[in-house]
Amino acid sequence: MNFLLFILLLSQVICTWSHGWPPYNHEDDCLDVAIIGAGIGGTYTGYRLRNRGLKLAIFEYSDRVGGRMFTAALPTVPGTTVDFGAMRLNPKEHTFLAHTATKLGLKIVDFPLNYGNRNETIYYLRGRHLLPDELGGPRTPYNLRPNERLSPTDLLWKLYTENTNMSRYAYPSESEIYTIYTTDGYPLYTMSMDNFLSRYASREAYSYLRDALVWHHATGRFGAQIGLDFLTFLSDDTSPTDLKTVDNGMDQVPKRLLSAFVLASPRHSIHLNHHLTSMKGRPGNYRLTFQPTRTVAGYTKPTLLPNRHVCARKVILAIQKDCVEKVDFAPYKSREFRRRLNTVYGVQSQKIFLAYPYPWKDFNNINENITHAKTNLPSKFTYDWREGSNGYWIHLPSYSDGESSVALWRELQNQGSTIYGSMPGAQRVSTEVRDRIHSYMSRIYRLPKSYIPSTVGGAMQLWDTFPFRAAWHIYKPGFRMEQTRDYMLKPFANHEVIHVAGSWWPNKLQGWSEAALRAVDLAVKRYL
Repeated sequence: MNFLLFILLLSQVICTWSHGWPPYNHEDDCLDVAIIGAGIGGTYTGYRLRNRGLKLAIFEYSDRVGGRMFTAALPTVPGTTVDFGAMRLNPKEHTFLAHTATKLGLKIVDFPLNYGNRNETIYYLRGRHLLPDELGGPRTPYNLRPNERLSPTDLLWKLYTENTNMSRYAYPSESEIYTIYTTDGYPLYTMSMDNFLSRYASREAYSYLRDALVWHHATGRFGAQIGLDFLTFLSDDTSPTDLKTVDNGMDQVPKRLLSAFVLASPRHSIHLNHHLTSMKGRPGNYRLTFQPTRTVAGYTKPTLLPNRHVCARKVILAIQKDCVEKVDFAPYKSREFRRRLNTVYGVQSQKIFLAYPYPWKDFNNINENITHAKTNLPSKFTYDWREGSNGYWIHLPSYSDGESSVALWRELQNQGSTIYGSMPGAQRVSTEVRDRIHSYMSRIYRLPKSYIPSTVGGAMQLWDTFPFRAAWHIYKPGFRMEQTRDYMLKPFANHEVIHVAGSWWPNKLQGWSEAALRAVDLAVKRYL
């Protein structure tokens, strides 16, 4: 595949469409399929339909292809990439993604840090450092009941198996989730995590699970059945070799998909900086209205240019729940659609990368083999160092999720000046962000803040604004997930409007790129 040729073609397409918009006011001018969103779902849809002799177009809100697959390089560490969104995959679970990447000629390589290798992880909870084997023991800084003094995953498993009719020996299948009842007679899937834990765990155990499991959905308003899938990803026997990544960054997948799509036919096109605001019409003749946008330094905003209209026989929306609900389409106002649309909560997240002249944490007095930390501080996760192409070292000192944590980093990003070597605009790292990170790192690594050298670069990404008001979505209590997925795939029998985002995919794949690929595959088999 000639990727350079694709880039040249892409620039020509963007230039052409920026200066003149074909009218598409008549059915004869219609696109066969309009695909909304150039993330993994939209580009995979175009890829799957590319050889059918159809007139296809992909429309993207911003100037960037990839969606939450977003790879970049720090200005001072050229040639060494970082992933702001999706950064790893498990080929055993994510079979569509692994197969697609391989088919596109991409190289799948080790992601050695996994979720944080157990023997290289330190916990910093309530001001105390603990190794994984110490969690639940006498040094655990929580006032746990005797029967709660377990590792967080063992405690959560115990709460499920002792307070429901669930088997003690195996994880339930997707269908079995709906046959699990609590000992006092409630279907587990109708309860929130908070409701379940408040019934069967002490308040200190709740805080312990929230802090030690770190992920936002360990507690909260999310459906209690989510915790079962949560355990499968964080079990102590997860192998460091289970997780992989894509060489040169995860966004190579949607970029290669788009390349194959554009090169397959001159009837295919990609149009950046177009925001779908409304849909009208009927199958065979939908009138789509796009508001032109402009992207500067990662910020995308509407322009004052006149709206543009496109005719399409079918419409595929490969956009998250938060984007779908902004589209003006009469059937979207129905009570059942609104109910199904809102079956999920959005989870915000962020990552901060900082570059240093050397890996200073090796001078700590905890354990020089520590590569990962989990903490109840707003930084939540830290991941180890990576040597850049020019000898600088890149650290991921904060990977956090949840509204309160992300809101803090947003506030700090808007304060102070920009650090040396930072990416600009939306990925800007301010001096306030850097200083707060250094304060947390000095506690986690047991080093005086003065030991931390000056940064030589940085970048950060906050997934909290349109079109990504959430990094991923998780089900609320009370909904049968497979039914909701099937409904949202094609909600209206009398309309050719299809949704292929992963927002409504059931169970543990919901927050992964794999979900969008599977949604596309199901839509292609059933409706396209």
